[in-house]
Amino acid sequence: MEKYDLTKHIFNGTFGSVFAGVRRSDQLPVAVKKVKTTCKSYPSDKHGRMVIREVHFLELASDIENCIRLLEWKHVGPHHFLVMERPVNCSDLHQVIEEFGILAENKIRRIFRQTVRACIACAEKRFVHGDIKPENILVDLDRWDAKLIDFGFSRYFDDDRPFFYLEGTTDYLPPEWEREGCVRSLPATVWSLGLVLFEMCTFLD
Repeated sequence: MEKYDLTKHIFNGTFGSVFAGVRRSDQLPVAVKKVKTTCKSYPSDKHGRMVIREVHFLELASDIENCIRLLEWKHVGPHHFLVMERPVNCSDLHQVIEEFGILAENKIRRIFRQTVRACIACAEKRFVHGDIKPENILVDLDRWDAKLIDFGFSRYFDDDRPFFYLEGTTDYLPPEWEREGCVRSLPATVWSLGLVLFEMCTFLD
């Protein structure tokens, strides 16, 4: 981490913390996420190493236009450090909704269209983000571009096979989770996207 200056703490979550910073060599803005090594499974990455799930799926998503790009990562003791791109003037969609209320229709269309495109591109690679919600959609407030972040619950999927274990945020799971105790990955993604659109269009104080 000697290559980066961390300037501000952004967020504490269940599995890690996120910091804003810059790369010393060129002052590139970055976000650095510190994640517990033991918190996720360990699929192999493209170099044959064993990594936490978030690294694995970030590497798959890094060439998708509306997904956050992983610049590099390092395993140090009990933690992984993930270095990602960071728009200078940005907030997650939840913060944007709280600050601005109901957005202008053109901004809603732009954010939602880009988020859907990201989900489709992930599905074409046979995985889903797994936790679609406003807090996991980063908005560039200069360009009003959207990027998916936080791939800690991402998973591969089979078109017809439901999953029976709880991952993601329960408030954004479809009703069959309560009714049947299982959901299917792609329909669950569509449901979560619908809730995100509803929140952008209907500000609830």
